[in-house]
Amino acid sequence: MRYILAVLTMLILSEFDAVAAKRAIVIGVDNYEQPGLRLFGKTVNDAESVTKALSDVDGFYVQTEIDKNLDQLSAALDNFYNTIEQGDQVVFYFSGHGSEFEGDNWLLTVDAVPLAGNMGTEQKRLAITSHAVSLRRVIQQLQARGAETAVLIIDACRNGIEPPAKGNPTGGLSQLVTNPPTGVFILYAAAAGQTALACLSPGPDCSGDPSPNSVFTRELLPFLETPGLTIVEIGELVKAAVEKAADSVGHPQRPSSVNELSSMVPIPMFRVGTSPIAPVEIPPVPQVPSADLIALAALANTDILYFERSSDMGLVRASLDQAQLDSRIASADYDWPSNVISCTSDVDFQGVKELAKVLVNNGVVLRAIAPQIHDVVNRVTIENYAEY
Repeated sequence: MRYILAVLTMLILSEFDAVAAKRAIVIGVDNYEQPGLRLFGKTVNDAESVTKALSDVDGFYVQTEIDKNLDQLSAALDNFYNTIEQGDQVVFYFSGHGSEFEGDNWLLTVDAVPLAGNMGTEQKRLAITSHAVSLRRVIQQLQARGAETAVLIIDACRNGIEPPAKGNPTGGLSQLVTNPPTGVFILYAAAAGQTALACLSPGPDCSGDPSPNSVFTRELLPFLETPGLTIVEIGELVKAAVEKAADSVGHPQRPSSVNELSSMVPIPMFRVGTSPIAPVEIPPVPQVPSADLIALAALANTDILYFERSSDMGLVRASLDQAQLDSRIASADYDWPSNVISCTSDVDFQGVKELAKVLVNNGVVLRAIAPQIHDVVNRVTIENYAEY
């Protein structure tokens, strides 16, 4: 029932033109022909999980492509481009290896080969362009077919495709050298020159990490169904969550984005979340900006509740103090950490979103904003739902 309510809320809040179609192509490349490039099943899982999440958003037509070579993927992309009509909203998702070359980002197909350090420019150009898709060309094709909004999510800054190089010490992707056209939003799994973690466990095969998804996509997935949040807000929340998760294993990774949207467009909705790791003590975060405090003030007369035995009670209390909100404590017979903010339909949703951001920034491991299950009014509860 709560899922149905969440979807209905999402549909009410959506700003899409009723006649515009919502289309997505989801690509996962894992079983690279070169053993040294294989990614332990994470990228196929990523693609399948994102496909399911987008398919749950009413009106999204999703085309999924797994482990394709360049000819196969080029044909699949052409088929996808041919479905796009003027004014459509389009999502392009890729999980696999990526490489920056000559000012463009290249998404490597299953027949890719590692690049040797002694390769000349022409050899490298041939090795990449014969086994990869140009991200710049993808953007050009989406725009040429009339897509009003194109959101590209690239979980592709992986280790192993090429040796370190001057100016790009970790061999990851780069920001596009020239700005993309209006109507495009790109979310990269890591900043320019960084690499994106496949997992949070030591060792070469990710066997110690129980999550089926890469670090970036596992943080993104819960976000895809929470109603009312824009793609720009998705980007900001994912950046904080991934950075915190990667920092827990001493790895520098913060997603980056390029925003050329003409308005705040709520592409897929998502759940507020951070890494599924135990909460840790973190330094105090900066004071909540005044603009956010205005939104939080809408909760001033709301009944805000949290539980005394939750293992992250201190973080929750500190977050509420920082947000300058009164609250009350309820007893509970469990000591699980909070993973959900639930609210009644009469509560100001923008205020709930801002409170969720404060909690996440303070280390509370939220997985969702959900409808309140109790027959009450004017209530926000920071609690634990077993299904999350």
